[in-house]
Amino acid sequence: MSIDTPSAPVRLYALEAPTLTIDAGDLVVGLEGMVTIPCPAFLIQHPQGVVMFDTSFAPEAFDDPVGEYGDLVDLISLRFDPAHRLDRQLEKIGLSVDDVTDVILSHGHADHSGGLRLFPHARFFIGPEELDRYDDPPAEVAHLYRQADIAPIDRASWTEVTPDGLDLFGDGTVRLIHAPGHSPGQLMLLVQLAEEQILLTGDAVHLQEGLDQLKPDGVSWDDDASLATIREIRAMRDAGVHVWIAHDPRHWAAHRKAPEYYA
Repeated sequence: MSIDTPSAPVRLYALEAPTLTIDAGDLVVGLEGMVTIPCPAFLIQHPQGVVMFDTSFAPEAFDDPVGEYGDLVDLISLRFDPAHRLDRQLEKIGLSVDDVTDVILSHGHADHSGGLRLFPHARFFIGPEELDRYDDPPAEVAHLYRQADIAPIDRASWTEVTPDGLDLFGDGTVRLIHAPGHSPGQLMLLVQLAEEQILLTGDAVHLQEGLDQLKPDGVSWDDDASLATIREIRAMRDAGVHVWIAHDPRHWAAHRKAPEYYA
């Protein structure tokens, strides 16, 4: 896959993240043991706007985790650093929440949607069927689609991305890719920088083992769709795209974090 180099600088920031600890088998079928994973958000500075890809957990939780998430904090060992609240991190790179023009939600699960309330003025993008899941979620994932996260955003502010995906700015630098499997509306983000393309996978794949062994996660919406998406990711990787699996702690440790960036 080849995309023309952008005519103006594009920067990609990974914002420091809270963590949780979960059964590895929930992340990749067949794995055993517990693993501690980051739950990050990403920011892209583009000449035409400032984009958030995912928003991590609710901002209030960074100061009062139990007040926001109750028993879940101990159940999955949620850990927060108050300095890592999104608005505080944006300030450190010279931005504010008001500078964010576009928010892309990879899917509706609570570790991605918590910070939506910080950006009520932005345009919002979500994959097919994900908004419907907030209204009528399947019982097994109902706890992941929190009304408290989605309610502050006017439904008219949302654009549902079709399975064909979306070139956000029309110049090939920020491309939304429909990647169903983990959830029906799972989105990935392909960012074209000056010298490389970086694919942010969202939860289309959770750990490197899922990519290497071609295995879905243990709680996927559709295993066959998930495997098709993972094959697509592998093909992109083999074509030279830099694949960043955000929940994989080894990927997270190997990449730069804000205020450093990729350009």
